[in-house]
Amino acid sequence: MAAPLPVARDHLGIAVADGRIHVFGGRIDGTETNSALHDIYDLASDSWASAPPLPTARSGGTGFYVDGLVVYFGGECRRDLMSAFDETEAYDIARGEWVSLPSPGHGAHGAPAVTIDDTAYILGGRIGCGGSDELSENVYRFQREGF
Repeated sequence: MAAPLPVARDHLGIAVADGRIHVFGGRIDGTETNSALHDIYDLASDSWASAPPLPTARSGGTGFYVDGLVVYFGGECRRDLMSAFDETEAYDIARGEWVSLPSPGHGAHGAPAVTIDDTAYILGGRIGCGGSDELSENVYRFQREGF
């Protein structure tokens, strides 16, 4: 068994980069407790380290790695608009900080992503909050410079 995550949460973002697992955002206790936490698990030492927090606390977004960036797109649930978050933020590993990137136009949550070479593809997801029937048919293509 590996070392436990420092703060238990679900609906979090995950990306693997350079032999480390980045875990960011997530819910601590339901949709009202979105987190900005960012923890990094080092496989070699079986230990966790705190890292700079997400600029925007949220859960249910899509995490992936592309060309030196750990990226978190979208998330659930922007209560002021009753929609998915449209933020795209990237942790630049070389600089050790999060940067905000342009949005593709609207957000989504619960969308899967796959990275092929230097491009990530994000497929579908929900546009609204929680059990909303507002599904996205969008397929986004992301490279280091954005969507």
